[in-house]
Amino acid sequence: MIKKTIFFIILIIVFIISCDNFGEPGYVPDNGPKNIKITPNSGKPGDVVTITGDDFIPVKDMELYNSERAKFNQKYGTLLPLILFNVNIYYTTEVDYSQLHVEGTGASDYIEFGKNKIVCKVPEGAKSGKIWVNGYYAGGGMELHHPSEEEFIVYDETGDIVR
Repeated sequence: MIKKTIFFIILIIVFIISCDNFGEPGYVPDNGPKNIKITPNSGKPGDVVTITGDDFIPVKDMELYNSERAKFNQKYGTLLPLILFNVNIYYTTEVDYSQLHVEGTGASDYIEFGKNKIVCKVPEGAKSGKIWVNGYYAGGGMELHHPSEEEFIVYDETGDIVR
């Protein structure tokens, strides 16, 4: 009887721990583009930056994003930009479900695509912050990706940091 009680208590603790972070703000599952790096790590709107990482979508699909956005959106089931500057990713809980929010300033001027590389211009309105790349994820409905580890610093024309 005592062994069953201890087993049951341990089972409840493991369940609580495993569910503790699900749907919480700041929770980032281990899927989607990772190891995002930005070169250079600062610039002004209009400057060219190279974004590298792992698990980007195929080059032909990135080119589809640039040429036929509606087909890209249908194929990937998303309306999110390919690159977001100063990204903010969070969940809110409304009634009985969690809703994902991905906010930031989307890049619109793309120069080059590679297997694990995107070259684009810093968009107007971008602020300093992390970069996010839209790409592969583990399953349907899992649009949450890892943003860059480091922040990209945006400067205005006077040389001040834009936050």
